[in-house]
Amino acid sequence: LTDVGTSGAVFAEDVDALSTAFDEVAERILNQANSLFILAYCSPKRAGVHDLALKLNGASVRIENTFDATGFEGGCEPEHFVSSAVEDPPTHPDPSDGFVLIPIGRFDMGCTPAQEPFGCSETELPVNLVTFTGAFYMGTTEVTQGEFGALMGYNPSYVLSCGSDCPVDNLTWHESAAYANALSVAEGLDACYGCAGSGSTVTCLPLSESDPYGCGGYRLPTEAEWEYAARAGTDLVYSGSDLVYEVAWTSLTSDGTPHPVGSLAANGWGLYDMSGNVSEWTGDLWGEETYAGGDRVDPVGAVESFYRMHRGGSHNSVYVRVAIRSFSIPAIRSSGLGFRLVRTSP
Repeated sequence: LTDVGTSGAVFAEDVDALSTAFDEVAERILNQANSLFILAYCSPKRAGVHDLALKLNGASVRIENTFDATGFEGGCEPEHFVSSAVEDPPTHPDPSDGFVLIPIGRFDMGCTPAQEPFGCSETELPVNLVTFTGAFYMGTTEVTQGEFGALMGYNPSYVLSCGSDCPVDNLTWHESAAYANALSVAEGLDACYGCAGSGSTVTCLPLSESDPYGCGGYRLPTEAEWEYAARAGTDLVYSGSDLVYEVAWTSLTSDGTPHPVGSLAANGWGLYDMSGNVSEWTGDLWGEETYAGGDRVDPVGAVESFYRMHRGGSHNSVYVRVAIRSFSIPAIRSSGLGFRLVRTSP
């Protein structure tokens, strides 16, 4: 287990021993508040790595990556293990600027105790324990008018007067997916959607509705990814605070218009405007009983639906809790609808 920032490390022969070693040095590690860690292992000693990574994330140690060090020269020898992990991690294209790594972990999704006093809907019940087996990158802000226009050649926004640093709005789910594809192509990554047409009349569908996590390019987050990132390891009413005005532009504070992204406080994982400003399209199909199946691993939405999910609420609403679920037909446009992107970590 290697601290990326200082090259400090804990080395052990197997997962059980590493878990014990971590317990012994936990206080020292946790005092490094903003550190990221690499968890490296050597085949065939992989068993238990995922559970240990979840334990570490549960203790607020953010795992930047997990990988098999066998392929590195001397990587499985104690004297080489640390330097190999720090200096020569597996290479993969870096995400675009403005993305943050969201660690693997698990969380309670739905009407958790902080949400209950506000009157949860039946679609937020029952609370599910959701586990993610892989990390992902998420945009720190909603995609802006400037970013969308530069890549796509047009700006569909209704509130053009807000400016290039404001979230792009008034676009369909299909246009959001087309933007994700365009960014993937620009960076040499696989596209996650099959699209026909162009501009404001484009239509798209996921190449894999059942396994969006398997696509290596940019995509819309699953509903579970969105809520996990919005909560950032907490149980707060809104993303980053129990006080709505600290983190969210709503109908009470917005003067009826979106505001430049990142104008208010971020949540604990550095994400802005997850509550309010514009509601954000997700990749999932709407399902009223999505939570009914109990605890889930790497979940996706309904198998079939006419509607797509969007989350977070907008500048023209007061309903911006992290657990609130909303849906619309994918062809709808609204000044309160925008998006942000994710990418599965290689």
